[in-house]
Amino acid sequence: TFTILVDDLLLTETTLNPTEANKFYNIAYDIPITMTQGKSKITIKILANKGKTAGRVFVSRIVNR
Repeated sequence: TFTILVDDLLLTETTLNPTEANKFYNIAYDIPITMTQGKSKITIKILANKGKTAGRVFVSRIVNR
């Protein structure tokens, strides 16, 4: 279980299946315009929840739609 924050505001909390620990996940998270509006940069944090691990992030990208 891990939490994703955008500029220290909650974007999502996600729990992955622990029995599939060696699996690669391809997950897209939409960032609401309200979290980016009027900003030239944002900070994204991926935090393991207490007593849990978040695993490794191999690729991350932000796509403007």
